[in-house]
Amino acid sequence: MNERIRELVRESNLDVYGLGKERYKWDYTVEKFAELIVDECCLKLLDMDEKTNGRHNYYKHAALELKRHVGVEE
Repeated sequence: MNERIRELVRESNLDVYGLGKERYKWDYTVEKFAELIVDECCLKLLDMDEKTNGRHNYYKHAALELKRHVGVEE
């Protein structure tokens, strides 16, 4: 799991202890959930970029930076 996602899980005080064998499954679920949130945010940014007819690269650049920051594959 990406280190930034781990940090956010810790900050959110989600209880992952005592899960035993289910820990791996839980880690995968949290990671996938985080990736879906990032993808949704990036889609919104790219939609905003499309509405400007590509006149500004701000939204596209922001989407790429967001994915890089949290370590989500492009």
